[in-house]
Amino acid sequence: IDSAQDDLEAWATSEVGQRLCNLWDELERIGPLLDDGLEFLWLRDKRPSTILRAGSRVVEFDVKSHEETWNTLMRWCYEGDRARVLLLAGKGGHGKTRLALELADTLRRRGWHAGFLRENKICEDMSPLCRGSSNRLVIIDYAQSREDDVKSISTAVDHIRKQSGPVLRVLLTSRRDTQWWDRLKQK
Repeated sequence: IDSAQDDLEAWATSEVGQRLCNLWDELERIGPLLDDGLEFLWLRDKRPSTILRAGSRVVEFDVKSHEETWNTLMRWCYEGDRARVLLLAGKGGHGKTRLALELADTLRRRGWHAGFLRENKICEDMSPLCRGSSNRLVIIDYAQSREDDVKSISTAVDHIRKQSGPVLRVLLTSRRDTQWWDRLKQK
């Protein structure tokens, strides 16, 4: 037992152990802001139409059917400035939310903190997004109806652009015209 405890203590102070501890701390700070998008919808809403939501994943995701958009999103995540925002707009039911969900899952498997910004996070402290070492993807679904959340997260984007912090990608999905987006970009 003493040998195992010594091994554990040595591992905990190693570079790998320290990185894992830091990642765990980051997850604790970011957790209240992000949702993985896979909550058990049927526990809240028992209507049959619930299975049509992206999070239910009734239909298998086929990257090939979204290949061009998928490749563009992956390049956007890994290339360019440390903080970037992208608007993904299209008609309802065309797969924007599902694409965002799959992107978040893929990036989480690659060590990113990724998920959907929880609803009603207006004026919430977004500073956990600006601290740490792991890359982040924050998705705001139906962004056209969450302008205040988009404004709130823009402070984190501005901070990282002007100072420092981890890679931050903010993916906005919208099903309506993008006039609201044009107004926000001007501010």
